[in-house]
Amino acid sequence: MLRTLRTPASHGRALPLLRHSLSTSPSSPLPPPPPPPPRPTRRLARSYEPYLARLRTEYPHADPPSLAVAFLALHELTALVPLVALFALLRHLALGTALVAWVLAESNADDAAEAGWRGTARTWLAEAEDKAERVGRRYGWFGWDKETRQQRQERRAQQGEHEDGEGKSERTADQLRVSGDVANAAAAYLAVKALLPLRILISLRLSPSLANVIARNFRSLRNRGKTYLSSRREPGVGVGVGVGAGGARDRGA
Repeated sequence: MLRTLRTPASHGRALPLLRHSLSTSPSSPLPPPPPPPPRPTRRLARSYEPYLARLRTEYPHADPPSLAVAFLALHELTALVPLVALFALLRHLALGTALVAWVLAESNADDAAEAGWRGTARTWLAEAEDKAERVGRRYGWFGWDKETRQQRQERRAQQGEHEDGEGKSERTADQLRVSGDVANAAAAYLAVKALLPLRILISLRLSPSLANVIARNFRSLRNRGKTYLSSRREPGVGVGVGVGAGGARDRGA
Protein backbone atom coordinates (compact mmCIF):
# COMPACT_ATOMS: atom_id res chain seq x y z
CA MET A 1 0.00 0.00 0.00
CA LEU A 2 2.84 2.36 0.77
CA ARG A 3 4.50 1.48 -2.52
CA THR A 4 1.39 2.39 -4.47
CA LEU A 5 1.10 5.72 -2.67
CA ARG A 6 4.73 6.68 -3.34
CA THR A 7 4.60 5.84 -7.02
CA PRO A 8 2.67 8.97 -8.14
CA ALA A 9 5.08 11.18 -6.22
CA SER A 10 8.08 9.62 -7.93
CA HIS A 11 6.43 10.11 -11.32
CA GLY A 12 5.75 13.74 -10.43
CA ARG A 13 9.43 14.33 -9.71
CA ALA A 14 10.46 12.63 -12.94
CA LEU A 15 8.24 14.76 -15.20
CA PRO A 16 10.30 18.01 -14.85
CA LEU A 17 13.49 16.07 -15.49
CA LEU A 18 11.94 14.55 -18.62
CA ARG A 19 10.80 17.96 -19.87
CA HIS A 20 14.27 19.40 -19.25
CA SER A 21 15.94 16.55 -21.14
CA LEU A 22 13.55 16.97 -24.06
CA SER A 23 14.11 20.72 -24.18
CA THR A 24 17.91 20.29 -24.26
CA SER A 25 17.98 17.35 -26.65
CA PRO A 26 20.22 17.72 -29.76
CA SER A 27 17.25 17.27 -32.07
CA SER A 28 15.59 20.53 -30.93
CA PRO A 29 16.17 23.47 -33.35
CA LEU A 30 18.63 26.16 -32.27
CA PRO A 31 17.76 29.86 -32.52
CA PRO A 32 19.07 31.52 -35.71
CA PRO A 33 22.30 33.52 -35.40
CA PRO A 34 22.06 37.30 -35.47
CA PRO A 35 22.45 38.87 -38.93
CA PRO A 36 25.91 40.21 -39.76
CA PRO A 37 26.38 43.97 -39.70
CA PRO A 38 25.99 45.63 -43.11
CA ARG A 39 29.20 46.19 -45.00
CA PRO A 40 30.21 49.65 -46.25
CA THR A 41 29.72 48.52 -49.86
CA ARG A 42 26.18 47.41 -49.07
CA ARG A 43 25.46 50.72 -47.40
CA LEU A 44 26.82 52.54 -50.43
CA ALA A 45 24.73 50.38 -52.77
CA ARG A 46 21.62 51.07 -50.70
CA SER A 47 22.26 54.79 -50.80
CA TYR A 48 22.44 54.65 -54.61
CA GLU A 49 19.39 52.41 -55.05
CA PRO A 50 16.96 55.34 -55.72
CA TYR A 51 19.30 56.78 -58.33
CA LEU A 52 19.78 53.39 -60.02
CA ALA A 53 16.03 52.76 -60.02
CA ARG A 54 15.40 56.15 -61.64
CA LEU A 55 18.20 55.44 -64.13
CA ARG A 56 16.62 52.12 -65.14
CA THR A 57 13.23 53.80 -65.51
CA GLU A 58 14.44 56.71 -67.64
CA TYR A 59 16.97 54.71 -69.70
CA PRO A 60 15.65 51.13 -69.95
CA HIS A 61 18.05 50.09 -72.73
CA ALA A 62 21.24 51.18 -70.95
CA ASP A 63 23.43 48.43 -69.51
CA PRO A 64 26.93 48.44 -67.95
CA PRO A 65 28.84 47.75 -71.21
CA SER A 66 27.01 50.51 -73.06
CA LEU A 67 27.58 52.89 -70.12
CA ALA A 68 31.32 52.22 -70.21
CA VAL A 69 31.49 52.72 -73.98
CA ALA A 70 29.46 55.92 -73.72
CA PHE A 71 31.67 57.34 -70.96
CA LEU A 72 34.88 56.61 -72.88
CA ALA A 73 33.47 58.10 -76.08
CA LEU A 74 32.31 61.25 -74.29
CA HIS A 75 35.62 61.56 -72.45
CA GLU A 76 37.52 61.55 -75.74
CA LEU A 77 35.05 63.89 -77.43
CA THR A 78 35.26 66.39 -74.57
CA ALA A 79 39.03 66.41 -75.11
CA LEU A 80 39.23 66.55 -78.92
CA VAL A 81 36.47 69.08 -79.59
CA PRO A 82 37.74 71.74 -77.12
CA LEU A 83 41.32 71.11 -78.25
CA VAL A 84 40.53 71.89 -81.88
CA ALA A 85 38.24 74.80 -80.99
CA LEU A 86 40.74 76.39 -78.60
CA PHE A 87 43.58 75.94 -81.06
CA ALA A 88 41.59 77.77 -83.74
CA LEU A 89 40.59 80.52 -81.30
CA LEU A 90 44.12 81.04 -79.98
CA ARG A 91 45.49 81.05 -83.49
CA HIS A 92 42.94 83.64 -84.58
CA LEU A 93 43.59 85.88 -81.56
CA ALA A 94 47.36 85.19 -81.43
CA LEU A 95 47.21 84.47 -77.70
CA GLY A 96 49.08 81.16 -77.57
CA THR A 97 52.53 82.72 -77.52
CA ALA A 98 51.54 85.20 -74.81
CA LEU A 99 50.11 82.44 -72.62
CA VAL A 100 53.20 80.26 -72.98
CA ALA A 101 55.48 83.22 -72.26
CA TRP A 102 53.47 84.11 -69.15
CA VAL A 103 53.69 80.58 -67.74
CA LEU A 104 57.43 80.47 -68.44
CA ALA A 105 57.92 83.83 -66.75
CA GLU A 106 55.98 82.75 -63.66
CA SER A 107 57.92 79.53 -63.13
CA ASN A 108 61.49 78.92 -64.20
CA ALA A 109 63.40 75.64 -64.16
CA ASP A 110 64.87 76.24 -60.69
CA ASP A 111 61.70 76.67 -58.66
CA ALA A 112 59.31 74.59 -60.80
CA ALA A 113 58.80 72.14 -57.94
CA GLU A 114 57.84 74.96 -55.56
CA ALA A 115 55.70 76.95 -57.97
CA GLY A 116 52.46 75.07 -57.24
CA TRP A 117 50.05 75.13 -60.11
CA ARG A 118 52.54 77.09 -62.20
CA GLY A 119 54.96 74.17 -62.04
CA THR A 120 52.17 71.81 -63.06
CA ALA A 121 51.28 74.11 -65.94
CA ARG A 122 54.91 74.17 -67.02
CA THR A 123 55.04 70.37 -67.00
CA TRP A 124 51.87 70.23 -69.08
CA LEU A 125 53.34 72.72 -71.54
CA ALA A 126 56.46 70.61 -71.93
CA GLU A 127 54.28 67.56 -72.55
CA ALA A 128 52.14 69.48 -75.03
CA GLU A 129 55.19 70.74 -76.92
CA ASP A 130 56.61 67.22 -77.20
CA LYS A 131 53.30 65.90 -78.54
CA ALA A 132 53.00 68.81 -80.97
CA GLU A 133 56.52 68.11 -82.21
CA ARG A 134 55.79 64.42 -82.75
CA VAL A 135 52.56 65.16 -84.63
CA GLY A 136 54.18 67.97 -86.62
CA ARG A 137 57.15 65.89 -87.71
CA ARG A 138 54.92 62.95 -88.65
CA TYR A 139 52.39 64.91 -90.75
CA GLY A 140 54.39 68.03 -91.63
CA TRP A 141 52.35 70.39 -89.41
CA PHE A 142 53.24 73.35 -87.17
CA GLY A 143 56.19 74.40 -89.34
CA TRP A 144 58.12 71.11 -89.18
CA ASP A 145 59.12 69.10 -92.20
CA LYS A 146 57.44 65.74 -92.66
CA GLU A 147 59.69 62.86 -91.67
CA THR A 148 59.58 59.19 -92.50
CA ARG A 149 59.61 56.52 -89.83
CA GLN A 150 63.28 55.82 -90.42
CA GLN A 151 64.17 59.50 -90.10
CA ARG A 152 62.23 59.76 -86.84
CA GLN A 153 64.00 56.71 -85.44
CA GLU A 154 67.41 58.09 -86.41
CA ARG A 155 66.63 61.47 -84.85
CA ARG A 156 65.44 59.86 -81.60
CA ALA A 157 68.56 57.70 -81.48
CA GLN A 158 70.77 60.76 -81.89
CA GLN A 159 68.87 62.65 -79.21
CA GLY A 160 69.18 59.70 -76.85
CA GLU A 161 72.93 59.54 -77.36
CA HIS A 162 73.58 63.25 -76.81
CA GLU A 163 71.19 63.89 -73.92
CA ASP A 164 71.57 63.08 -70.24
CA GLY A 165 69.35 64.26 -67.38
CA GLU A 166 70.70 67.81 -67.25
CA GLY A 167 70.74 68.19 -70.99
CA LYS A 168 67.16 67.00 -71.18
CA SER A 169 65.96 69.63 -68.71
CA GLU A 170 67.83 72.36 -70.59
CA ARG A 171 66.40 71.08 -73.88
CA THR A 172 62.90 71.18 -72.43
CA ALA A 173 63.37 74.78 -71.31
CA ASP A 174 64.61 75.74 -74.77
CA GLN A 175 61.78 73.92 -76.54
CA LEU A 176 59.17 75.70 -74.46
CA ARG A 177 60.29 79.05 -75.87
CA VAL A 178 58.28 78.51 -79.01
CA SER A 179 55.95 80.64 -81.05
CA GLY A 180 53.31 80.27 -83.70
CA ASP A 181 51.19 77.15 -84.04
CA VAL A 182 53.28 75.17 -81.54
CA ALA A 183 52.49 77.70 -78.82
CA ASN A 184 48.81 77.69 -79.79
CA ALA A 185 48.69 73.89 -79.62
CA ALA A 186 50.50 73.88 -76.27
CA ALA A 187 48.15 76.50 -74.83
CA ALA A 188 45.08 74.62 -76.07
CA TYR A 189 46.41 71.39 -74.56
CA LEU A 190 47.01 73.19 -71.26
CA ALA A 191 43.42 74.47 -71.20
CA VAL A 192 42.00 71.02 -71.96
CA LYS A 193 44.06 69.49 -69.16
CA ALA A 194 42.80 72.16 -66.76
CA LEU A 195 39.20 71.38 -67.76
CA LEU A 196 39.53 67.71 -66.78
CA PRO A 197 37.09 67.85 -63.78
CA LEU A 198 34.46 69.56 -65.93
CA ARG A 199 34.99 67.01 -68.71
CA ILE A 200 34.48 64.13 -66.29
CA LEU A 201 31.31 65.74 -64.93
CA ILE A 202 29.89 66.23 -68.43
CA SER A 203 30.79 62.67 -69.41
CA LEU A 204 29.08 61.24 -66.33
CA ARG A 205 25.99 63.36 -66.90
CA LEU A 206 25.55 62.48 -70.57
CA SER A 207 26.66 58.83 -70.39
CA PRO A 208 23.21 57.32 -69.55
CA SER A 209 21.41 58.97 -72.46
CA LEU A 210 24.16 58.07 -74.93
CA ALA A 211 24.33 54.52 -73.56
CA ASN A 212 20.58 54.18 -74.01
CA VAL A 213 20.88 55.28 -77.65
CA ILE A 214 23.85 52.99 -78.29
CA ALA A 215 22.18 49.92 -76.78
CA ARG A 216 18.86 50.57 -78.52
CA ASN A 217 20.46 51.10 -81.93
CA PHE A 218 22.77 48.15 -81.46
CA ARG A 219 19.86 45.88 -80.66
CA SER A 220 17.87 47.18 -83.61
CA LEU A 221 20.86 46.66 -85.90
CA ARG A 222 21.33 43.17 -84.51
CA ASN A 223 17.66 42.36 -85.09
CA ARG A 224 17.88 43.74 -88.62
CA GLY A 225 20.94 41.61 -89.24
CA LYS A 226 19.15 38.51 -88.01
CA THR A 227 16.16 39.31 -90.21
CA TYR A 228 18.40 39.87 -93.21
CA LEU A 229 20.30 36.63 -92.65
CA SER A 230 17.10 34.65 -92.18
CA SER A 231 15.65 36.15 -95.38
CA ARG A 232 18.83 35.20 -97.21
CA ARG A 233 18.70 31.64 -95.92
CA GLU A 234 15.05 30.92 -96.76
CA PRO A 235 15.36 31.23 -100.59
CA GLY A 236 18.48 29.10 -100.53
CA VAL A 237 16.69 26.36 -98.67
CA GLY A 238 13.80 26.47 -101.16
CA VAL A 239 16.14 26.30 -104.14
CA GLY A 240 17.97 23.35 -102.63
CA VAL A 241 14.72 21.50 -102.02
CA GLY A 242 13.50 22.26 -105.56
CA VAL A 243 16.74 21.04 -107.09
CA GLY A 244 16.57 17.86 -105.04
CA ALA A 245 12.96 17.23 -106.06
CA GLY A 246 13.73 17.93 -109.73
CA GLY A 247 16.64 15.53 -109.63
CA ALA A 248 14.44 12.87 -108.11
CA ARG A 249 11.82 13.38 -110.86
CA ASP A 250 14.50 13.12 -113.53
CA ARG A 251 15.82 9.91 -112.05
CA GLY A 252 12.29 8.54 -111.84
CA ALA A 253 11.65 9.36 -115.49
